[in-house]
This record gives sequence, structure tokens and C-alpha cells, in this order.
Amino acid sequence: MTILTDIKRVREQLDQLVASRRGGLSFEQLRAYEDEPARFFEEVLGVDYVWDKQADLLKTIRDQGRVGVVSGNGLGKTWLLARAALWFLYCRGPCLVGGE
Repeated sequence: MTILTDIKRVREQLDQLVASRRGGLSFEQLRAYEDEPARFFEEVLGVDYVWDKQADLLKTIRDQGRVGVVSGNGLGKTWLLARAALWFLYCRGPCLVGGE
């Protein structure tokens, strides 16, 4: 699964989640998560738990222009980055994700 496929799938899930919430979430409400990606993961995306290292990476993504991650295979980088892209698009827009 590529990160773009994962982003598309998660965005569809997020759209369904937002639509199913009583009254939905406006973009103004989503802006409350602008500086709190881990809270967005838990409260909006329904992620049960964000590991400490994942939270550290999310803070780095929030604070830096570019981020590199060195890690083993199958540890959740694609999973985390797909959701981080959604957080960035929904909560910090207008923006460009994946551009040069």
C-alpha cells in the first residue's frame, strides 16, 4: 500500500466520521487542532493511542519544514504520515503537502 492510497482511504474514513458526527465539524472547529496533531489523531480520527515516538515525530512535522525518518520496516511510518497529511490539510490549510 502506498502512502497516497492510505491517505485516500483515511480521508474517506475521516469524511464519513465528520459527516456522522452530530452537526459535523466545521473547518473553524478543526483549526482548534492546528498545533495539536496527536489530539487530532485521537479525537477526530479515533486513534486509540499515539506512542511517545509518534507524538515526537508529529511535533517535528508541526514545527519543521522537512522531516526525515530512519526506521525499520513495518513500524507504522506510512500509517502515521498518511494521517499527519490529513491533519495538515484539515487543520493548517491552505497548504501544499508533498510539494517541492
